[in-house]
Amino acid sequence: MASSSPVGLILWNPYSGDAAVALSLVLLVLGVGLLLSAMRLARVVKLPASGKALKAVTVFVWALAILLVLPLFGQIARKEGQSSLGIGPVFPITLASAFCTFLIVAYLTRGSGTLGALATGVAAAVAGPMVFELPFLLIITPVVTTRVPHPLFLFFVFLVVILTTLALPAFSSRFSITRYSLYSLGAMFVVFAGWALLTGYAPPSDPTSFALNAVSKVLGFAAVVSSFSGPLRKVPPAAEAPNAQGQAL
Repeated sequence: MASSSPVGLILWNPYSGDAAVALSLVLLVLGVGLLLSAMRLARVVKLPASGKALKAVTVFVWALAILLVLPLFGQIARKEGQSSLGIGPVFPITLASAFCTFLIVAYLTRGSGTLGALATGVAAAVAGPMVFELPFLLIITPVVTTRVPHPLFLFFVFLVVILTTLALPAFSSRFSITRYSLYSLGAMFVVFAGWALLTGYAPPSDPTSFALNAVSKVLGFAAVVSSFSGPLRKVPPAAEAPNAQGQAL
């Protein structure tokens, strides 16, 4: 049965038996694969610069998805007799990690100006928990016990919220895939594997599940922070050509 402890808005059954072992193995393979990729990564991988139109569309879709998903979570909270926030025991750690992420990323991106650094810090802070939430959502969805309104619609809209939130930090020229971001992400999946093996990926109502949940969430934030440790995105050659011609003249 799902735990009746106050572990958040959504409750789920833990995996058991062969299902828990299989889940643990899959997560372990993913984690080890990411760790090996980090070891082999010779230099940071810079993503292509996002145009203004793409940024505007991403932010619009992100805001729209949030407006669609909040009322659904509100319905769940009312049915379950919980607060609209659905705060679980790991929330203080999430909040502290988000605050630290904001401060670190804002400092690392201070070269883009005060407003730019603050905006990037906020984007990193909100993206941090989504690194955890993306695989978490896929793992618990098959075993959720909480009755949710329009489950497929809620799943896809919340997935859009996660993906668009993860896209926000990539707007910064400092964002890149680094060895340390892959190390953090790989470590998160290894912790997930331990969580699945030891408690069946149970809700954080027992000390072991709580600790593994909290550690994996902190590692998700670490993956975002370490994505800002690389150099600035270089100016494309096409943008440099006019300047070179102007200097020759």
